[in-house]
Amino acid sequence: MPFTTIHGLRSSSFASPPLDSSLLLPEIFEFHAKHSPDHPLFVYSEDNALKTLTWSQAVQCFHRAAHIGRAHIQTHGTAKVIAILAVADQISFLSLVAGLMFAGYVPFTISPRNSEAAVAHLLESTHCRHIFVTSDPSMQKLAVAARARVAAEGRELDILPFPTFQEVFQPSKGLDSKFPAMPAALEDTAVIMHSSGSTAFPKVVRVPHRGLLEAGLTPYYGEVDFCGQVMSVSIKYWVSGMSKPIFHMLGLVQLAYAAFTGMSIAAFSPAAPPVVLSPDKVFEEAIATKSTLMVCPPSFLEIWAKDPTRVFALKTFVSVIFGGGPLQPSVGDSLSRSGVRIVHSYGLTEANWLSMLAPKSIPREGWEYFRVSPHTDPVLFPLEDDPNVFRVYFKKCATHTPAVLDSIIDGTPALNTNDLVQCHPDNPKLWKIFGRQDDQIMHSNGEKTNPVPIEKILHEDPEIVFAVMFGRGQFNAGVLVFPTEAFDPADEERVVEFREKIWPTVERTNKIAPTHSRIFKEMILVAKPSMPVELSAKGTPRRQAIIEAYSEEISDLYSGVEGSQKHTRVPPPAVFNPASCLEFVRKVVVEIMADLPGDDDDLFRHGCDSLQATWIRNSIVYASMNSHQIDYNMIPKNFVYSYPTLRQLAELLAKFADGITPTYEDFVSMDTLPVMAHNMAESIVEIIGGTGNPIIVLPGGAGSIERFFSLRRHCKGPVWALRITESTPTESLRAMVEYWKDAIVEKKPHGPYRLAAYSASSLNAVLLAKMFEDAGEEVSRLVFIDHSPTLYMSEGSEALVRESTLAEYCKLGLTCRTNMFRKDPSIGIQALSNCVAAVAESPDAPASNRQHVKILRIVMKSFLGFLHEFYPANDTRSYQTFIGPFSVWLATIKAPVDILVAELGIVNFHPGGALPDLGASRWGKPVTVHYFTGEGHLSILDNPRLAEILDSA
Repeated sequence: MPFTTIHGLRSSSFASPPLDSSLLLPEIFEFHAKHSPDHPLFVYSEDNALKTLTWSQAVQCFHRAAHIGRAHIQTHGTAKVIAILAVADQISFLSLVAGLMFAGYVPFTISPRNSEAAVAHLLESTHCRHIFVTSDPSMQKLAVAARARVAAEGRELDILPFPTFQEVFQPSKGLDSKFPAMPAALEDTAVIMHSSGSTAFPKVVRVPHRGLLEAGLTPYYGEVDFCGQVMSVSIKYWVSGMSKPIFHMLGLVQLAYAAFTGMSIAAFSPAAPPVVLSPDKVFEEAIATKSTLMVCPPSFLEIWAKDPTRVFALKTFVSVIFGGGPLQPSVGDSLSRSGVRIVHSYGLTEANWLSMLAPKSIPREGWEYFRVSPHTDPVLFPLEDDPNVFRVYFKKCATHTPAVLDSIIDGTPALNTNDLVQCHPDNPKLWKIFGRQDDQIMHSNGEKTNPVPIEKILHEDPEIVFAVMFGRGQFNAGVLVFPTEAFDPADEERVVEFREKIWPTVERTNKIAPTHSRIFKEMILVAKPSMPVELSAKGTPRRQAIIEAYSEEISDLYSGVEGSQKHTRVPPPAVFNPASCLEFVRKVVVEIMADLPGDDDDLFRHGCDSLQATWIRNSIVYASMNSHQIDYNMIPKNFVYSYPTLRQLAELLAKFADGITPTYEDFVSMDTLPVMAHNMAESIVEIIGGTGNPIIVLPGGAGSIERFFSLRRHCKGPVWALRITESTPTESLRAMVEYWKDAIVEKKPHGPYRLAAYSASSLNAVLLAKMFEDAGEEVSRLVFIDHSPTLYMSEGSEALVRESTLAEYCKLGLTCRTNMFRKDPSIGIQALSNCVAAVAESPDAPASNRQHVKILRIVMKSFLGFLHEFYPANDTRSYQTFIGPFSVWLATIKAPVDILVAELGIVNFHPGGALPDLGASRWGKPVTVHYFTGEGHLSILDNPRLAEILDSA
């Protein structure tokens, strides 16, 4: 990749170093001490005067720091990795880092924001036994506490005094001799950093010498000559006026930029303790040092934008670069309109600066977009549930090697950033940050909440210090709020008053948030003063640590809402009959949904969302409790989805009052469902009616379709379901499928046909598609839901087919089914118990469950017989003799294939062994695989992504 900008060609004081990786960074420092001795490296303001530290002076500081480090460490033994835990000025901090590199050590910069447990974890992870610590009480206390934890594991930790600026700057006997850089290879670790630890303990990031050189060359792929520029880097995140040291990757990369380009670093005046940072102080020092490049967090820009004088001053900067978080759109728009060249930066500790560094102008498409630096090799993968949002990977290439390579793409090592971006619709080379993949909150209904933009708005409220959203695995989201003025949340009046204060801000978030991400007043949790917010190294809340710390309070909040009486003001009917129950249900629904649907209208088609469905359920259950006429414990959790009209709910309630207490499988099979109130012998049931081309869903091994009714919740087009009835022939798989084919043709004489196979019906679906295609009809899509016929192509599966008796094969299949039910998040204890009892042939098992097991055994017999047909009649049965004919049979299918994989489903339990993609790679043609994180074999049917795939099939 050719350089786009060469730096320092016109400078009389800066000599460009070799750019071919022939010198490591410490050797380049020595190069400048000799060839650029008078060129300024550090610039700072002191006593109203501008002072500089030239390359020759700075490298002498580095040498003194190397001598100091070697003296301390030799006194205390030998080591390779040396940690730094310090609140110090930039020059002293960077001098020690560079000095340790000169001395042949690997400096490990640790953020003081870490807890003692995190510091101990980092030290143990790197086998570090020496740590330089500044003398301030907070750092000493943290270091001593971490040492105690390390000692508890039987290891020692030497706490060494951090050298002050006076020690490294002032001449001193024995410290002024040159300390030649120790030899090292490009791939040797140069420094160690760590991730911010936003979701867990911070992770160690080992940066090789090659990585530092590549980082230093990043400006050569930009558009601005850095030589002579002064960069003010405020990467210290400001929280309550506290200053934090430069542990961040950019703190060291500044040195690399300066070494390769001739840029100078604007620093604060060296002092111990260091200058306390604030947005005001940072701005004043940037002006005093005549900085031309500003790098700062967005929170600083949001403060400066309120002052017209500062906005005018910002216009004089070549670039004002922000990163590390989102900038308020109104602030970005205002600064951009005012002529401030704001640049959205993107980078990672694991991969250095990834966006173009200091482009000449803001993209015309908008300041929020950035260009990726051309020295990188990014790869984007669209999300399956949102093709306009992409997961970002960076492949190793000749000009960029991420420090962490945790993925393989096209045979090349790559870094999975876990970042999500959106591309500009007209210029895909421009990106903007969407959020973090690990920040996304997956709700129990399959919907996702991106908390970042919502929390950003909440943080603008003066009553709120921090806000952390939660709701993973729940129907709806909530938010934990840390008030500016802390108070005891046990004071319910204060909580109500606080919620009212911040409610206008919450309403702002609800206007931009999707329905499932809206925050209700009841879901605002107030933090306890005794449990202060835990911050990451970036100064942001450690989301997962906080959610874990408040797990009990969050659980209690959901339990309170689940059992709340907010929507139970409607008294239960005095007598439960269809008419009185219908009137009661009408009153409940209109109170919750505001608009009353017709008695036979689908609630979900009428705008009912998952939270409202929960409240409808709670109201009906609460009424049942108060009536003393219904055993409310027998009411299933999700009955609103199975009975989504007012009339159906009323009839169900009346049946319960009559003493009918069915299990889930029983009551969804009753004729209360209108779609099943037809002739129970019908093989095709219209789950969702309509005039469009239906998706035809084949049932699992039990032949039942109860779970398919949840598709009405999200599917928009017509859905038909096939089922096994008393009239369905089961003597062979071909007979069963031929029977279904005839039933389909009777309702829909010609294609194109859209087929979806659930679970073990994958063989049936291929056979059905083959019959249609052989008859000259088109099958436009073939979808396999948590199964695939290619599962039978593994050697383990074939061996079971070949060697198992029918009884053994059925036992394996039933065991697989039971294990999947145990793992499935949507299966309750009672339903699981019924399943286990039926498999054990207990007479106490519900009749419906016993019927399912009976049908399963019959169907599995037909599967086994069908698979045996692929063995040659007069040949020895083996994997080789089976796989050939079976592969050819699959290859004849013309229809496009989609495979949907549930993370907790059959991939874990298939008797023939696990195949992560359910054997998709064995189809012999391209297939599309969709992965459903956190879903089980049954719960996948409730996921809205599945509905989207079926609708688009």
